Amino acid sequence: AHIQAGELTGNVDGTVRHAITKLAHIHFAANDEFAQRVLRLGEQPFRAVVSGAPLVDELIAGPVATADELAARHRFDPHVPFALVVQHPVTEEEEASGAQVAETVHALAEVDLPAFFIYPNADAGSEAIRIELDRLRRPGFRFFRNLPRADYLGLMKQAAVMVGNSSSGVMEAPSFGTPAVNIGRRQTGRMQASNVINADYDRHSIAAAIRKAVTDEFRREASLATNPYGDGMASSRIVETLRNLEIDGTLLNKEMAY
Repeated sequence: AHIQAGELTGNVDGTVRHAITKLAHIHFAANDEFAQRVLRLGEQPFRAVVSGAPLVDELIAGPVATADELAARHRFDPHVPFALVVQHPVTEEEEASGAQVAETVHALAEVDLPAFFIYPNADAGSEAIRIELDRLRRPGFRFFRNLPRADYLGLMKQAAVMVGNSSSGVMEAPSFGTPAVNIGRRQTGRMQASNVINADYDRHSIAAAIRKAVTDEFRREASLATNPYGDGMASSRIVETLRNLEIDGTLLNKEMAY
C-alpha cells in the first residue's frame, strides 16, 4: 500500500514516487486530483483510494506546542513576529545549495524579520547549506539542528511567515493559516493552497514575497486557506480500507489499465 500516491514534486522524489506506484497494489491519495494521476499511470480504478494525507491528521489532533510553552522553552517573546525558515537542498542542484540559502538569509536581513532556522535534511548539498547558515549568522536569527515535533508545529502555527522550500509550507502550513513563501522548484507540481507565495532563488524576489506575506490582507487570505491534503481523517480511512481489504488474486495480480 502506497500512502500519498499521485503527488508531484520538483525533486528526485517524484521519480521514486512514480516507481513505487507501479510496484504498489493499493494507493492512498490525498485528494481526487492525485487519485486521477494514479489512474493515468495505468492503475486499475479500485486500487486508488482518496484518503487524505496522514500528516494532516497530526496537525488537527496534536500535540502542538502553545505560544507560552515555546516562549518558556526557547526564551523568546511570542508577541514579536518571526519567520520559520526551512530550506533543503534540491538534489539536482546540489552545487548551488549554498548560494541558494544565502539569498534567503540576505532577504530576511533585508526585511529585518527575526527568524528561526531549522537545519536541512541529509540530502546531497545539505552540508553546503549548513556552512552558509553558520557563516551568515546575525542577531535575531536562531538556529536549530532539530526540534521536537510538537515544538516545530507550534512554531509553524505561531510564525508570521514560513520561508524556504520544505513541503511543510505547502502541505502543513495551510492547516494553521500560516503564510508561506515557497522558494525555487523543489515543490514544483505540488498542489498549493491560498497561503503560498512563490519566489525565485533571488534575495529581492524572496524579500518582496515575505513583505507581501506578512501584510494584514494576505494573512487574512491565508487564514481562510483550505488544506488540499486532507481533513484530519486520513488514518482512519486508511485503516478501515486495509481492515476490509481482501488479499486475493484480484489484488495481487496487477493488470495495467492503459
